[in-house]
Amino acid sequence: MEADQTGAPPLNLRWTLSNIISALRIVLAIPTAFILVAGMRWTAVALCLVASLTDVLDGYIARRNNEISDLGKILDPLADKAFVGMLVIVLLVQHQLPLWLVAIVLGRDLLILLGGLAVERRTGVVLPSNYPGKAAVVALSLMLVLVIIGVDPMAIDILMAVALILLAISLYLYGRRAFDALRGAAA
Repeated sequence: MEADQTGAPPLNLRWTLSNIISALRIVLAIPTAFILVAGMRWTAVALCLVASLTDVLDGYIARRNNEISDLGKILDPLADKAFVGMLVIVLLVQHQLPLWLVAIVLGRDLLILLGGLAVERRTGVVLPSNYPGKAAVVALSLMLVLVIIGVDPMAIDILMAVALILLAISLYLYGRRAFDALRGAAA
């Protein structure tokens, strides 16, 4: 493999079964949003569960088949961001989520996306997701499903608090890794 101008080897962008499953989750966000807008709550919940299963399945397959790739490191978190982002926007429009929460979720995702692009361009390295980030997506997704179903607001508030704490921790850790990678590239 030939290195680019940063001296890093080219990205591994090969398509694997696990990457196809991640891409499916991105595609699944669109019909889920339309179904939610149409008021088909339980169908939307079922699609959210399918999306969650694809998230677990793609990681399991990637590790089991040794298919961990740069493309997978990009697609998996992008799929999470697309699916959750689509849901929070629809729920905001339906007046089921506050604007401040949607701004935090989308703002964090945008910061991570831009930071990841900066690190990749400067170093050639794709930073993988971190465990607090995956846990935050799980807590946030569960909270969104509870909002869609219309359960007790206290349960939603508790999950929202957990999700916000995990989102903050994961953003901090991702930012620290990004700065370390950029500092290492400058050295």
